[in-house]
Amino acid sequence: MALIIFDLDGTLIRSYHGLAKATNMALEEYGFASHDYDKYIDFIGGGVANLVYKALPEDKKHLKDDSNLIKATLEASNQIAVPSSPRTQRIVAKTHNKFGGLITQISKQLNIDTATAISIISVESGGNAYGKNGKVLIRFEVHLFWRFWGKNNEKKFKEHFKFNPRKGWTNHMFRKSKRDSWVSFHGNQDKEWEAFEFACKLNSTAAHLSTSYGAPQILGTNFKRIGYSSPENLLKYFQKDVRYQILAFFDFLTPKMITAVQSKDFTTFARYYNGSGQAHRYGSYIKSFYNAYKGL
Repeated sequence: MALIIFDLDGTLIRSYHGLAKATNMALEEYGFASHDYDKYIDFIGGGVANLVYKALPEDKKHLKDDSNLIKATLEASNQIAVPSSPRTQRIVAKTHNKFGGLITQISKQLNIDTATAISIISVESGGNAYGKNGKVLIRFEVHLFWRFWGKNNEKKFKEHFKFNPRKGWTNHMFRKSKRDSWVSFHGNQDKEWEAFEFACKLNSTAAHLSTSYGAPQILGTNFKRIGYSSPENLLKYFQKDVRYQILAFFDFLTPKMITAVQSKDFTTFARYYNGSGQAHRYGSYIKSFYNAYKGL
């Protein structure tokens, strides 16, 4: 016989006992309750990060649940003089000064270069967490509102919204009534909120799911992933304290994203974070901002 293939785990040995023992030791080291070994059968799969996530207590799964981080110093201790130009250096310097303390603290825990984290947040929001109107920075995605609500309410949707069907993230337009002219609203937070709040009147849940929030621009569909009960709850906390926004960015990162960030593979990171359709564009943006930060 030239070749024999067999399944190791569960056939010849119960290797999960070793994983269970090691994880329980780690849990006990931090004062958390351990689990019966057989419980780990349900925990295993998806890598070490997923195993640890499932083993942690419910109130310790996300950074936002750490009261010490919510009270942590937000601003950088080493403030940088903000240059008037170029634009990229102005933005990363501003982001560093406002959020660098907390970003640096968590980046060290995850073995991520602080410059990379600051560069990503700078790209996503220009270093801003709130607009001039005092509200959380948002981006209402018309094509997603179509997916979640509009396609089942086509006539009403098309009275007020339109987008490029081939590249859904482009050419977003809004009008309150048929008598009004179509308006492009991205880039103006007052208009962005006007479109979002109008959509909320049509279907609040769909509108909240279709919107990206705050400095990290996390889409409402990811509310469970970063530890919130609903997209409305996410928005509430993002409005309450910018620390929740920064912590959400790190809670959102998957092991693959972290690996890409650690290796400075910005295009791969953008593929996971922003979507494959815009990976090269956002990857080049992140690289540009990263280089700008390193040049300060």
